[in-house]
Amino acid sequence: MLSLLISIQFDAIVDLGSATFQVGHLRKQSAGNLIDAIINTESKRQSPTIIAYDGIQFYAGEHAQAYFKKNQGPIFRRFTNDLLEPLSNFVNDKQTPEIENIKGYQTVVLITALMNHITHMIGGNESIDLTLIHSPSWDVGELQGFKQAVEELPNVKLFMTLPTPAAVAITHFSSRMKEYDFKKGQQVIVIDTGASTTEVSLLNAVQNGNETEIHLIANKEFRAGGDHISKCIQDNFVTPKIPNYSEKNLKLVKRVEDAVEKAKIVLSAQNTAKLVIESALGQYKDLVLQITKENVEFCTETIFNSSNVNKLTTILNHVQLDSAPMFLFYGGSSRIPKLTNIFETAFNASIQKTVNLDEGAIYGGGLVAANKIPGFKLVNKFVVLDEQKPELKLNEEKVIKLNPNQKTEFELKMKFELGEFNVSEEKFMVTVVNETTYYEKDEKGDKKKKTSQNLNTVDVTYSKISHKGMKLEFQADVGEEEPLFVYTCELQTADLDSQSIIKKYEPKKGGMGVPAKKMTEIKADTKKYTDTHTQVMEGLTKYTENEDYRSKNEPKLFLNFSTDATAMPTLVNATLQIINTETKKAENSGVLFTPTCTYKYGKRMVDSKTVKEAAKIVFASNAVMDKRSLFDNAYNEIETILINSEDFVQKYPAAEVSEGDHLFYKNESEALETAIQNARTHIQNLPSMKQCTEPECFDDRIAELTKLLKNIQNIHNQVTTRAETKECSSLTQTKFKSALKALQKSLEQANNFTNNLTQFKETMETCVMIRALEIDDEIIPMTGEEENDVQKMKKLRKTTDKKASKSEQDQAYFSDLYYLYSLQNANITETDELSAYFTKGMLKKLKKANSDCSFLNSTYGNMQKKISQNNQKEFEEFQAKFEAEFQNRPETTCEEISNKTKNVEKEQQELDKKVKDVRSETDRSRISQTLEQLYKQSKDYRRQMNLVNAIKENAANSVELIQDEMKLNVTMADVAKINDKLQTKLEKVDVDGLDKLIEDLKEAFKANQTQDTNKEDL
Repeated sequence: MLSLLISIQFDAIVDLGSATFQVGHLRKQSAGNLIDAIINTESKRQSPTIIAYDGIQFYAGEHAQAYFKKNQGPIFRRFTNDLLEPLSNFVNDKQTPEIENIKGYQTVVLITALMNHITHMIGGNESIDLTLIHSPSWDVGELQGFKQAVEELPNVKLFMTLPTPAAVAITHFSSRMKEYDFKKGQQVIVIDTGASTTEVSLLNAVQNGNETEIHLIANKEFRAGGDHISKCIQDNFVTPKIPNYSEKNLKLVKRVEDAVEKAKIVLSAQNTAKLVIESALGQYKDLVLQITKENVEFCTETIFNSSNVNKLTTILNHVQLDSAPMFLFYGGSSRIPKLTNIFETAFNASIQKTVNLDEGAIYGGGLVAANKIPGFKLVNKFVVLDEQKPELKLNEEKVIKLNPNQKTEFELKMKFELGEFNVSEEKFMVTVVNETTYYEKDEKGDKKKKTSQNLNTVDVTYSKISHKGMKLEFQADVGEEEPLFVYTCELQTADLDSQSIIKKYEPKKGGMGVPAKKMTEIKADTKKYTDTHTQVMEGLTKYTENEDYRSKNEPKLFLNFSTDATAMPTLVNATLQIINTETKKAENSGVLFTPTCTYKYGKRMVDSKTVKEAAKIVFASNAVMDKRSLFDNAYNEIETILINSEDFVQKYPAAEVSEGDHLFYKNESEALETAIQNARTHIQNLPSMKQCTEPECFDDRIAELTKLLKNIQNIHNQVTTRAETKECSSLTQTKFKSALKALQKSLEQANNFTNNLTQFKETMETCVMIRALEIDDEIIPMTGEEENDVQKMKKLRKTTDKKASKSEQDQAYFSDLYYLYSLQNANITETDELSAYFTKGMLKKLKKANSDCSFLNSTYGNMQKKISQNNQKEFEEFQAKFEAEFQNRPETTCEEISNKTKNVEKEQQELDKKVKDVRSETDRSRISQTLEQLYKQSKDYRRQMNLVNAIKENAANSVELIQDEMKLNVTMADVAKINDKLQTKLEKVDVDGLDKLIEDLKEAFKANQTQDTNKEDL
């Protein structure tokens, strides 16, 4: 995993309302809800869309709400209604000094702060693709401002945007697809009554292939909602009963607002609601009164009077004549029964409340986003198109409707002067590899094929059309005097992608250039580019000069556009082609142009400088927030340890002296008292210090708190550690001493063992002779005196030819081995003449013994090293140290003694294992018998070979030899009866085949004797 820390893609959906927002993310499980809700710190799905600011740090959502309850400071509400307004238009108190440093900024600062909070809700280091569900009144400029703001945040990208009524309609349709005829089209009117606005939107759902398109046809907005009803209730039925009520008393205002909101919820189901406002009557006296359903209905009818509602019903003018739209009621204020009655009367229709307020819009938005993300299997697919979006135009000609995430091609008839174009010769360089094949003889004289490479460069030329400067100016109009933005693009002929051509023909691995044989193909690919440009230039020339050609052909520029998540356009490329007016086809692929484009924003757009400044303010707030959190933690630790210090002094009374066997010494008690007093004084002085507004200030304060904390902690730790040590010291010391005695005993036993290794020494004498043969250079050298003996023994070997064949070298091993053996054993007299009598098995046994010698010597060396490098002295000094300490101030902890005990036990176990390994290897080793066995085998093979030679030659002593070797009574007649097949084996026999041949001879003699016996019986 691998940032392992590996980056995870997180597909988040944000339903951003003016009063509340909620966040979810898409999940790819095959069953269950498509959206997983992300709850806030209060375990709620919906968080308030509010921002608080203390002059340094932003607080968002539920944190802003909590901050405002404790502080009478500025709070921002309803700022999502217009992202381009000054943020001071949305603050509860414009005169508050806290906003002085930000009051000149647009609302984009608040959006950045809110989205910064939301990305922290998601958490982790995930890369976030964000889908935004927004008010239908947001225009392209506001969406682009939002996009710039969120993409200033780390790892965040705006993936998609869609209006709330479309998301609500999709949620409704997704579970009722069979109830409507989408081929014909189904119109729906969504009435969304929020906190501060009421949006009435007309949509049309129509099937297009395997997708259902949701078209937003029209939208009517009324800047009134639940907040206005609440304010009416406050002004008419609550605040008149509060003496000296003032809007400047922000905390009282907030208590009144909260009480009225709670009462409204109760009155959606009951006729009366009790309303309690703490301390509203002064001197801690609460205001208690009743609010009735009639009060709510009065205010609802006042705000949503016929004049205001009739303006919303004009949306019916956009309804298709042959269509009967259905109605959906959505939004927080849709819970008010009277409001439902008002709209049903105004539209003369039944209004459905089928969409759950907790997940209605966010679920529909998730379906739209999932349709564009690989890996999601959807039964019903939806896309959203907003017919209210502005159009991108070129010279008053429509180019594209600016909907998010679109791709389209626009056909532009070319008007040009031939002199604007010219054809130039260009070139690129290719590194070419020329290979030459030749043959060389190897050491054995065989021919081997070789290849040499020579590098050189080759220029490849091509023709290219260029233009003196093609400039296009697009603009998006929104019905105002100046356009929303102007989009200017300069087109340049796309150059030949020579690097791709070269890469296509380079070797995949280890290539230094292009093989010479591939140059023909490179030139052919280049010629296609040249031919296309030449043909287009010829066509432009004919179009200018030839009237007949002009009547049948037309030059066109095809502009390929895409739009981003906010519907802002990008010209991807343009292609110039000569189109036949009859066939509507081009002769070739055309000349590609690459654009360089710039935006000029109108007053309804947010410039990037403003966005970056907003992000800078928010990031500074983040830095302060992080440092403030660390400061609060340090402060809380100081407070906690000061409280605990009182219990500490009672638990560990201080001694009257500063030495001896005590837990808490006098000088430590005095130091603790000073440290506590310093900490208390510092905390008491903190409120009077200047407020920190920079991270560096917090760093200094945290460092001071940490220092004061450590001064107290260090003394606490010394005393508590000493107390713990006193309690556990007896047992831990006993365990250490026992472990050390066991190690001392093991060392004594190991030394005794090494002094009585008679069998090991005999084995090593044999090993010295075997290792002196130098059979395997890769075997690890022997160690100690044995290696010196090996070097001496090497000098006693007979001289051997290093260039001898393998069979000669193998025989030399046995010749030298038996000679060295004879030097150690007076009974060994035959050496050279026996060396020829060995088998592959004997050679293998000799090599095995050579390897075993190395392993045995290594095992012995490890044991000796362990004995010589033991830490007995260190452990004994450690024991003396802690025994002396415990007579005065014990500093060595039980944990240290326990760890040291483990080290002693480990060393003792390792030593015992090394000794055991040597004893085991010595006991099972048969190396000491190897020389005697090999020497005896060679003598046996020589005797058997003499027997075979005697039989082969019908020698007079062959009968005697057979009787001795095979214990069979045979005669010369038996010897003569050996069949031809066996005679052939006798002729070709070598030492490796002797054992098998002797067995065959035995069987043959026995068979002959049986036949003779049978004849006698007959």
